[in-house]
Amino acid sequence: MHSKYIYSQPNKQLHEIIFAGIERSGNHPIFNWIMDQFSGPKYHSWCHTEDIMGNSQLFRNIKKTVETDNFEVALINFENEITSDLAIINTPMFKNSSKVTKILLLRDPFNWFASAQNSYETICTERHKNLSLSLWKMYAREFLGITNFFGTKICVKYNEWFKNIEYRKTLSKTIGNRFSDKLLDRICGDGGGSSFDRHDYQGRAREMKVLSRWKQCLDKRDYVSKLRDNEILEMSYRIFGADEAYHFFSQTT
Repeated sequence: MHSKYIYSQPNKQLHEIIFAGIERSGNHPIFNWIMDQFSGPKYHSWCHTEDIMGNSQLFRNIKKTVETDNFEVALINFENEITSDLAIINTPMFKNSSKVTKILLLRDPFNWFASAQNSYETICTERHKNLSLSLWKMYAREFLGITNFFGTKICVKYNEWFKNIEYRKTLSKTIGNRFSDKLLDRICGDGGGSSFDRHDYQGRAREMKVLSRWKQCLDKRDYVSKLRDNEILEMSYRIFGADEAYHFFSQTT
């Protein structure tokens, strides 16, 4: 785990952002875009709920850095957490926070599962193997308000963020102090880039076919059958609507 920040001087009030999502949902491009909606000094770090529960060295270092420096915004990213564990994140996390925003990110199941499977096949780590559809279901229930472990939050649809500038403008107005799409075409070095394209589209990320990854996985073992799940289909429809992928997976075999 590591952090990124621009150095400044202490004693400024802070906008604290707690960000939660599943890996391969567009976490890196979105939280980098969010940080760019602020013009002042900024801080970002990854963390786990177990770090909070155990008051780990990582968590103590994060608190010390944020509470003794002069950041306008600090974004703490929780990735692949079981949603019930999000309940232990007590906010404000930092004593100098003047505002707290919680953000929950979700990508549609068809393209997310395609990227997650492709990540496991190309990167082959245990954490990618554990990116299961049961985890997606947990986040979808939280997104829809069926559960509410994360509390008051802004729910962000990756699909809309990627394709719709008006959606991004509304989100920016809610979260930040300026609108900027400067980083929209950047592919982050963290996370290995796209699971399909790696860094091939650096500087032109909007050209990637991130909304049709599902078409590239139709021949993969069990991919289609696992997504023809009534609960997945119902929640996907409620969140993302009836797009081409939904209609395809809704068909009976």
